[in-house]
Amino acid sequence: MKFDIVKKGELAHYISLRKVFLDVLKKALDINDDEKKHEKEELLHGIIFPTKKDSDGIAFDEHNLWILDERLNFVEYLRSDMILSKSDKSRPDIVAFDQKVAFRGGDEPSNPITIFEFKRPGRDDFSDKASKEDPYEQVVDYVESIIDGKLKTPENRPIQIGQNTPFFGYIIADKTQKVEKWLTRNDFNPLPDGQRWFKWQNKYNLYIEFITWDQLLKDAELRNKLFFKKLGI
Repeated sequence: MKFDIVKKGELAHYISLRKVFLDVLKKALDINDDEKKHEKEELLHGIIFPTKKDSDGIAFDEHNLWILDERLNFVEYLRSDMILSKSDKSRPDIVAFDQKVAFRGGDEPSNPITIFEFKRPGRDDFSDKASKEDPYEQVVDYVESIIDGKLKTPENRPIQIGQNTPFFGYIIADKTQKVEKWLTRNDFNPLPDGQRWFKWQNKYNLYIEFITWDQLLKDAELRNKLFFKKLGI
């Protein structure tokens, strides 16, 4: 199969944009020179996927979900920073469904739900015992709400969740000494790289992983390294 010049140009442009967005993310993870603080969570969230939007209203080239996981480019439906329903004002940063929500089977184990929760780089106050923004508790609360039928389709229809529906939760934040103690307190297990921790919550069929922002960027760069090398960028 032969690629014409236009198609080759479009592919090169797309790969080049990936490099640009990774450079933007890398810069956003640094201390802001003017305010001497890390950029707010909303900025990093927006680089990955626009807030208050869902995948029905966003074109493929208007988001960068591939930074999190290439497989998210193929999910059927995704919501970003939108309330679960009129009765539950909780707003997961990103919740993704492998099948279009209107067509989910009531007990389909092959239709996992993935939840992402972001925390501002450098922030660790969420690890305080009295914090109301504990990301582990937030993810579990979202899962409970979804299981309880509080999550609705855009048409405000209930989403049927089966007993075997697998849930995946990902917390993206920086690891400080306080955060590491919080991870240990919540029974997370470290992976060899020291930048990722994981936990299995059997009660909810939930696998949850903590990933540092630096590791997220490193993984995305590694997945695209060969493409960048081929383009000489």
